Amino acid sequence: QLHGVKEWDATIHPAPDLAVEIDVSRSWIDRRGIYSSLGVDELWQFDGRQLVAFALDVTGKYEPISESLAFPFLTVNRLQPFLLNADDE
Repeated sequence: QLHGVKEWDATIHPAPDLAVEIDVSRSWIDRRGIYSSLGVDELWQFDGRQLVAFALDVTGKYEPISESLAFPFLTVNRLQPFLLNADDE
């Protein structure tokens, strides 16, 4: 539990179960590698056009998934149209 924690310390605190990243710029940083090294089980990335979800496998690599591990009712197909229409609001 992290309630009240001011600074996260990977040596004593658990990794997040889910990370959501929205990045509409090009980046040379290996963000998947960073999340993998932190042990984040599930990663959702949106680049302004496409939403992609990944699950961390036993080898430390991310594999694409179509629905959330943390929220099984949440699928890429259901969430992507909402994100694409957010600019219209």
